[in-house]
Amino acid sequence: MSTHEIQTLIAELCREMESLWQISNYEDYDSNLEETYIETRIQGSIDNLPKSTFPIRGTEGVEVCAFKSRKKRRDLIFEFINKSFLGKFGWRILYQNNKDYGKSRAKIQDYQEKLFEKFFAIPNLLERISESSSYKNYDVDELTERIKNEINDRYHKGSLDTVFPKRKYHFHILLVLSEILADELYLKDFAPENKLLYGGWDETAINVTEKIYSIAAKTHNKYEVVIFLNAPVIDSTSKLSFACEELDGISIEYVNDDLLSKLHRDNGDIRLGGINTAIKWKTEKNVNDTVEEYLSLYQLGSRLAETIVDFLRLIRDEDIGVIALEIFPVDAFTPHIRKTYAESYQPDLAILMPKRFYFQTEKYTKTLSQEELNHICKIFVAYSKNKTSNVKGLDVAIHRFRSSCERYFPNDPEKLLDIAFAFEAIFLNDDENKELSYRLRLRAAKLLGKKLEERQEIFDIVKNLYNFRSKIAHGETIDAMKPKDAEKLKQVLSRAPRILKDAIIEMLLGNAPRGLTDKGKIGDWWRKLELS
Repeated sequence: MSTHEIQTLIAELCREMESLWQISNYEDYDSNLEETYIETRIQGSIDNLPKSTFPIRGTEGVEVCAFKSRKKRRDLIFEFINKSFLGKFGWRILYQNNKDYGKSRAKIQDYQEKLFEKFFAIPNLLERISESSSYKNYDVDELTERIKNEINDRYHKGSLDTVFPKRKYHFHILLVLSEILADELYLKDFAPENKLLYGGWDETAINVTEKIYSIAAKTHNKYEVVIFLNAPVIDSTSKLSFACEELDGISIEYVNDDLLSKLHRDNGDIRLGGINTAIKWKTEKNVNDTVEEYLSLYQLGSRLAETIVDFLRLIRDEDIGVIALEIFPVDAFTPHIRKTYAESYQPDLAILMPKRFYFQTEKYTKTLSQEELNHICKIFVAYSKNKTSNVKGLDVAIHRFRSSCERYFPNDPEKLLDIAFAFEAIFLNDDENKELSYRLRLRAAKLLGKKLEERQEIFDIVKNLYNFRSKIAHGETIDAMKPKDAEKLKQVLSRAPRILKDAIIEMLLGNAPRGLTDKGKIGDWWRKLELS
């Protein structure tokens, strides 16, 4: 097939479309086309982040609003071209009052029909165009067979797309042409409201044809995975990176209003008011990969989100949680991926998980530093390299720690149940059944305390934790406690999570009976620590 023929047809189609624009009363341009945007607004006088001056969403005086605004110029050009191709608006009146309009529309349709036949003959083009209009719904062989049947009019089930199945491919092709032409004209500063003669259609047709063939030749679809968090807050106009090979390509940054707008358009049910931080990375999938392999991106994203957020919680003493997990196509000709594997981050399933989707953000907080990210990398590398020879009970402890963060608010006494389970998993992993509480708090104090005062505090906190654990498990509430006990409980709620975090970090970095599975050897390791 001659690419020159396609270039010529595109150029003639565009010239005829340009002639259409010059017809008196032609009104396909709509300056009122609107799109929903998100804007973070500040009420009254509040303290923004000192370096970047960004507001902290989820705090008093900061409001996230959705509003309608005129579409950007590039999108207005796309709408103008697309309406011109389809002839949707005002064509009956124009046809009655201006015979030139009818002739112009007939020529446009004739050029389109010729282009459709040319495009149908380009290998893989319909597959790529069909996928990019929706979700990745079919494996490659199934999609090819479906397209073949539809363009041969073999489906007749009653809907517009199935009675005239070719029409939907005509529509998809015109959408793609409109997108590419909009990009070209935007770069030329084309103003649709003026409908001025453009005159550069030959060069444009060459560029459009090249883009069409590049879509057909596409081998990979590119995506950006974004994990939306309430915290920790980033006080920087640029992204921060995880400086280790295991997390290469993953960055963390402050969420601007443009990214929130993108999230809102993809998922209007997400609560935006608490989102401040995004963890991002780019990935790609082969166009020939199965639907299941595409869906697994959400599963992989969920696992990585879980691990990174675990480590953020380990080094930060604040309420950190995932608000949403989204995978965005990087360009306009990439299929979306259904959120089949994103159950962990779907608020409507929280009642079944169980899981909370509201996390508290502090107004005055220490912002995340590069040093902290480097510390996370150090922990992550140690964890990844030693996962096969890990500490007995450590995975259970991390799971219980995660549960204490995601199921309960920071001041909820019931979180102490999970924290107590986590302590037992790592400090009583030799299965010795005597003096459990005493040995647990002794081991925690000896492992973490550098000075006598520190060991004494850890010893007492863990002792009180177990006292309250028993009371809470039997239904006692703060309101029913004596004032002295209630004060101790507040202290335990404040300090016990930090002690557990420090213990997990120590063990991840190697200060633990790593790689030991025999109960006797694990017990010997702890005995040496106790007697040191």
